[in-house]
Amino acid sequence: MPTCLLDTSFVYSAFTEGEKDHVDAEALLQILTENLAMKIIIPWPIFYESLNTRLIKNKNFQSVVKLFNSNQVIKLDDTNYREDAFSEVLSKNNLSTSLVDYILIKILEDTNVRTDFFITKNMRDFYMFEGKVGLEFFRY
Repeated sequence: MPTCLLDTSFVYSAFTEGEKDHVDAEALLQILTENLAMKIIIPWPIFYESLNTRLIKNKNFQSVVKLFNSNQVIKLDDTNYREDAFSEVLSKNNLSTSLVDYILIKILEDTNVRTDFFITKNMRDFYMFEGKVGLEFFRY
């Protein structure tokens, strides 16, 4: 069963009308959710980032709830990645990569977590995975 890892930027764009990439993200989300064989991986930090006031007050909030409660969604525990990601963020001189992005990097590095697709609009922080066999990026 194929799997797709989501970044927060995609969740924001898919559910927030007026976002620059809303139409493309919404169309991509529809493709994902119509493919019932696809599992959608959402790590807990993505929930923390996306379920803030901005999305809770969003008129499309019930659509967010529907996705997050879907049987397609795997709510991935990030416990195994936190310490390494936290250490990497604090040890870098350039703090342009967020803690959540480092957790996503750790998940993408983990050979025990099947990730066939990754959706983000911020490829800059994930450049090291471009060309990785078995992983396809979706930029929207």
